[in-house]
Amino acid sequence: MRQSGTGSRQASAAAAARAQRAKARVACAAALMRWIYSMVVHDTGWDPDVASGAASCQHAPRYQAEAA
Repeated sequence: MRQSGTGSRQASAAAAARAQRAKARVACAAALMRWIYSMVVHDTGWDPDVASGAASCQHAPRYQAEAA
């Protein structure tokens, strides 16, 4: 025999897990939007050291086109 409280606890846990996944997706989307904004507004390029946190500076270096 199944207890009536068990089903509601499982449903509550499932809802909490869905909410956590949704918050993670929103956080990822926000990080991508900040990255795109920074690249467009500040004309910065991709730097793997900055992205990984290895670089001590908080700003990505400016993109420099190669001379022809």
